[in-house]
Amino acid sequence: MLRNRCTSSGGIMHVKHGVVFLRAILCSILLFQAGCVTSDSHISEQLENKRGSYELNGTFVNSPVYQTESFGFIGTRDFGFALGVYVDADIIRLSLTRGSSLYVALEKDEKKVFEKTYYKDDGLKFNNDGIVTLPSQRNGGSGDSPGIGYSSHQFNLFINKKGNLVLIQSGGGGGLVGVIPFAVYGSLMSIFPRKSDMKKEPYPLFTS
Repeated sequence: MLRNRCTSSGGIMHVKHGVVFLRAILCSILLFQAGCVTSDSHISEQLENKRGSYELNGTFVNSPVYQTESFGFIGTRDFGFALGVYVDADIIRLSLTRGSSLYVALEKDEKKVFEKTYYKDDGLKFNNDGIVTLPSQRNGGSGDSPGIGYSSHQFNLFINKKGNLVLIQSGGGGGLVGVIPFAVYGSLMSIFPRKSDMKKEPYPLFTS
């Protein structure tokens, strides 16, 4: 279940990329709303069932088995987006050094197309609940989405009880479309399967 709320007051606008974001903006305008909030209710279930602490190690498929879809908002389809990297990749490799760094490699046809080690000095955060937060992404000006004045993203990572990679994206932005002010905030989720699980039978993602 997804929770959406639209109001006529201000707020923040969630940004994924131009096409998806513009769709959400147009929905707001058509409904004569100036602000919207969307939140995936499945996020709380995944948070309650994290596996261990800081277990961000392994190989994952860069194609989510689940992603938020609601009111024009869509969860991240490509893990590279969370890194601010736009490459064609089918595999995600993670290696975590607890309290220090996170190594990320993206591969296509068994060849690396991107790799980087993120450190605390880069903005990588190790939270007490076992969640790792990637360096924040902030954008000013209109960027590639018409009407946007400012946007900010935060991406949290953890491993769920199935051993898969959970990416929670939150944040937003605001601005003008013509003379119409708008603001939207989103809390979205994508789940990337561990590569070793891909040959197994499909399993329920959620308990309800």
